[in-house]
Amino acid sequence: MGYCIELIDTTAVLHKGNFDAAVEALNNLEKTGKKSGGSWGPDGQTEKWFAWVATDWYKSGDIKKMIEEWRYHLYENEDGNLAVEYFDGEKYGDEDQLWNALSPYMTGYIEMRGEDGEQWKWIFGGPKLQTLNGRIVYDERF
Repeated sequence: MGYCIELIDTTAVLHKGNFDAAVEALNNLEKTGKKSGGSWGPDGQTEKWFAWVATDWYKSGDIKKMIEEWRYHLYENEDGNLAVEYFDGEKYGDEDQLWNALSPYMTGYIEMRGEDGEQWKWIFGGPKLQTLNGRIVYDERF
């Protein structure tokens, strides 16, 4: 079950001067975020966590490791910033919350495609994550 996604393109960068603030933002997300994953028993949900993310994802305090727990792999570029390299997962989880928490500390975008051909782009750099829905347009030629 779940919705399959793939990363198509990215220019997303977390700037090194923002690493500490980003760690703080993700620690706050762990405390206040809406977690869609979890376990259920006869009386309802017994535990909550972010979908497709380990329950201890935030404990390292290392921003690179924290983001990689969400299945997005990073590399350090020539300026010492962390750039999103690829998505190492299959299913859509609670990414909107992750990227919204980090948006003020990042620039660039991540372009994604869903299993049904739906495309969208997360754009970073503002106080809130901007999500644009994409569509393919063909020019008519005669």
